[in-house]
Amino acid sequence: MAATAFPASCLAQSIAIEDVTIVDVQRGALQPGRTVLIEDGRISVVGPAAQVEFPSDVKIVDGTGRFLMPGLWDMHVHTISPGFAPGAAIDDLAALYLANGITGVREMGYYPETTLELRRRIDDGTIPGPRMVIGGMVDGSPAEWPFAISVSSADDARAVVRRLKEQGFDFVKAYSFLSREAYFALVNEARVVGMPVVGHIPITVSASEAAEAGQVGIEHLGDMYTMAIACSDAEEDVRSLVSASPETREGRVEALLAGADLALKRFDREKCRSVIKEMAKRGVWQTPTVFAMQAVTASAIEYSPPLDRRSCYLPKTILDFWRADPTGARTELDVQRRLAHFYIYRSVMKLMLEENVRMLAGTDSPVPNVYPGFALHDELEAMVKFGMSPVDALRAATSAPAEFLGLANELGAVEAGKAADLVLLSQNPLDDINAIRAIEAVISKGRMFSRLDLDSLLAEARDNSTARCTCSECDTADPASPHTIGLSRTAGGN
Repeated sequence: MAATAFPASCLAQSIAIEDVTIVDVQRGALQPGRTVLIEDGRISVVGPAAQVEFPSDVKIVDGTGRFLMPGLWDMHVHTISPGFAPGAAIDDLAALYLANGITGVREMGYYPETTLELRRRIDDGTIPGPRMVIGGMVDGSPAEWPFAISVSSADDARAVVRRLKEQGFDFVKAYSFLSREAYFALVNEARVVGMPVVGHIPITVSASEAAEAGQVGIEHLGDMYTMAIACSDAEEDVRSLVSASPETREGRVEALLAGADLALKRFDREKCRSVIKEMAKRGVWQTPTVFAMQAVTASAIEYSPPLDRRSCYLPKTILDFWRADPTGARTELDVQRRLAHFYIYRSVMKLMLEENVRMLAGTDSPVPNVYPGFALHDELEAMVKFGMSPVDALRAATSAPAEFLGLANELGAVEAGKAADLVLLSQNPLDDINAIRAIEAVISKGRMFSRLDLDSLLAEARDNSTARCTCSECDTADPASPHTIGLSRTAGGN
């Protein structure tokens, strides 16, 4: 994606963080005893603590015993949840990202006028929030979600891409029910106007075709279903099944699920490895959303998993959406189907790690029980449990997003000249990934939010919440403490 020069926040400060240990995520190493000087929204100096000089009027932060790392990116969010009316920006969700060390998000689809307006209000300093890279979500007709842009022809797809470019979107997100004709027209037109294409793999297109066409990123490892189909010897049979389905949202979804069931029975590990190798060779990035896939599977087993204290910070509309959970199972067959799909998902993830596929950390928040902001910590923990090292998980949320977005000269490392998007921790994340929850301060666009400031953001979100929270821990417990959705039943395998 094309690089962008970031201006400093209008609230940027001059800050010196003294005697801190820098977390070098690229090398997986620590640099102790450093002083970092921040001016005009950028890191101006990084050097040995005894050698760095700075003006007397800077804000001095004692970094002794603390760890300074690049700000985190959540590379798959929906900043406003389904169920909200177009234009209803939720300021508190943006604040929840910052409160959890997230200084950048990749917005993967909502009503266009809403997300662009939210970014404008963050950028002009009206509300605190992360940097936003925003995509336009394009699906077939009928679209699966009401906020997706529906296209029914190649001409429609090309026109939509041009319109998204004119409106100021950064990329195009392809969705599951695009026709072949519309998909290839969309990818080609996006190449012409200079917009990358990411998203799901449409059921009408093979994973290999998507990689060859130039889709640079795939979400959810292909949304569990499409990679399962790509990894089977039933791929063409499944496409025929879906093509013959009723042209309604419900008809296509049911056909896709039935096709995935067939693919699961005919899973071919060697074919899967071959497809994954090709994607790796072509440099296709994956945003696996591990924790969200685990949460969706858990919701199939336990239709209404208990909310935890983090629900105190969310609007009632999100909790209502969770209770209505469109991803939840209804029958024992649904439960077994979801468990089987998750088993294949784990197998695909393992193969991708073995083949060194490039990974980005994303949460898909706010799908049910995936808490905006907080969930990125859950995601990184889940990635480690799935086989990534702590430093690789950290890279997936810091230097890898910077590289993917074409912003490696701006972000992703604690280095002089880079934008001052940083997180100060009290623990070493290279030893334990859960240390990312131990946040002492966040610096966003050169503006520092102390622990007290972050707690104030959380308190305001809690006070603004209409969730009528009943959990007494809200006033006393650390909202960033570890949390895991577990599966009470398993489909076997590792």
